[in-house]
Amino acid sequence: MDTTNYQTTLPTIAAKVGVELSQDWRGLDSVLALIDMIRGDGAVFLLKFDGQRTDDDSGQFTVVVSGGPIEDHPIRIDARTLEDALAYGIIKYAEAVWLN
Repeated sequence: MDTTNYQTTLPTIAAKVGVELSQDWRGLDSVLALIDMIRGDGAVFLLKFDGQRTDDDSGQFTVVVSGGPIEDHPIRIDARTLEDALAYGIIKYAEAVWLN
């Protein structure tokens, strides 16, 4: 899955929900405020670092967002980079809950 646009789109989505995020954001710390907002909605945000997978597989990082307002439509991605996984999970959640 091509997730390139998700990384660059996330700061725009963050701004729409009142969170400042640098255009060149990297790592988990950068998006903790957004993840905390998801948790605050009653959803679960799961991040998995899988050392048994490689770049030849679907990637070493998994994000699953479930429960709360998306109970019937969980979000999941396996990605090759942490930023790809985080951006996808947060943006898909925002589209389903905050921006609709």
